[in-house]
This record gives sequence, structure tokens and C-alpha cells, in this order.
Amino acid sequence: MVSLPPNSKHRAEITPAKRGKGKPASSREEGDAKTPSESRAAMTWAQRLKRVFNIDIQTCPDRQGPVKIIAASEDPDVIHKNLTHLTLINAFKLNLLYFFTNLLEKCLQ
Repeated sequence: MVSLPPNSKHRAEITPAKRGKGKPASSREEGDAKTPSESRAAMTWAQRLKRVFNIDIQTCPDRQGPVKIIAASEDPDVIHKNLTHLTLINAFKLNLLYFFTNLLEKCLQ
């Protein structure tokens, strides 16, 4: 595998997107709908997940329809807080399950 730095003049020859310093300037064709800024726009998290890990979060697994992403947390502190909260909720539910299972076993004895 060949790895070239971003500023290499040969990068555009081997990268899938054909981007790099060595790419000749191309004129915009009349039928092309994308502006130069649109063609270089960053990928969304959903697009990256699908491309890298083949995880499609933009399609509902039950109904196979489109899903609208209404929020995305990128701040590590917020992510940690949310995951901690979910872990506490799941631990609480698990404790309730154990409690009622033990209670039921005692009642059936």
C-alpha cells in the first residue's frame, strides 16, 4: 500500500477521489449541478459510518424508509454524560429485574 502526504503532487493520480495538488484545474461543464464548494463539502457522520463501517443509520431497519437525523453530539463531555446516564438507567432496570425475579422465586417456594 502506498501512502502519500496531502501535499504530494502525485496524490491525485492514486486517490479514489482524484484530489490533491497534482490535479489539473478542470472547467465546469454546463450540465454539472455541483459548484466547486459543493464537490469538496465534508461528509456527514452518517455518510462516514456508511462508507467506513457499512453502517447505514439513514435507513430505518424496520420499515426500510429514510430516517431524519435530528441531533448529533460531537462534544466528548456531552457524549460521556449521555452514555453514563444510559448506563445508570440500564443498571437501575437490571437491578429491578433481579429484585422482582428474586421476589417471585421466594413467593413460589
